[in-house]
Amino acid sequence: MLWFLTYLDEKLNKEFNNIQGSIFLDWAQQYFNEKTLNAEVSKISMMENLWSYNPLMNYLSSINFKTKLKWFCELKGYHFEPKERIIRNISGKTTEMILVQSVKSTLN
Repeated sequence: MLWFLTYLDEKLNKEFNNIQGSIFLDWAQQYFNEKTLNAEVSKISMMENLWSYNPLMNYLSSINFKTKLKWFCELKGYHFEPKERIIRNISGKTTEMILVQSVKSTLN
């Protein structure tokens, strides 16, 4: 019986991850536009935008968010920064920034 519960748990986790991937892809395709592409954007504001897009994504960790974002960039041919964290002081708060660039922008 225990093996069945383990199997079921793995299957549900896989389905949940597939659903999250699909939601993330839909969100990212809408989110990255002239305003957000090729510009530093606060990681937390990106994640908050995703959470408001679909509350199911509230369970996505910061690490998984970046993993899915890198995957999206590879899929679309975008360049993902940072190789190292981009930290800015915004209104007296330390803020991590993310930069997603189109290929044209990285060639300039």
